[in-house]
Amino acid sequence: HLSIRRQRQMCIRDRSIFAEEPKQEFTQLSRYVKINVDSELQQRNPLKTIASIRYPNSIQTVGQAITYSLDRSGYAMLNSKGLSKSVRILLSRPLPQIHRQFQFVTLENILKTLAGNAFSLLVDPVSREINFVTVIDY
Repeated sequence: HLSIRRQRQMCIRDRSIFAEEPKQEFTQLSRYVKINVDSELQQRNPLKTIASIRYPNSIQTVGQAITYSLDRSGYAMLNSKGLSKSVRILLSRPLPQIHRQFQFVTLENILKTLAGNAFSLLVDPVSREINFVTVIDY
């Protein structure tokens, strides 16, 4: 598994990957009609999809909520062998009542909220896996 320093470097680099909005491409249909033929931002980066989620009662832990949130996004949580002890503890914690429902929030922000301020979201766009690292060493 990757070192914490390497994971933090990936996190910083990955933020810049998704921060840039590519120029839109248009095609002329007729003399007066030009259409945008680019994919949508959410199609290029599924973590930017705006979602409304209400977790069923069967979802009891933060880890289950993260897995449920990632369902159908094309992303998955990193294999448990690659997770740090602090992340494994986070995933086993009970899901707070205030986090049982989200309305019109990006998937990326839902994941960050579920993890809390002590963690930073890591995204591997190649393998489409996510992970978290602690912001401060505890």
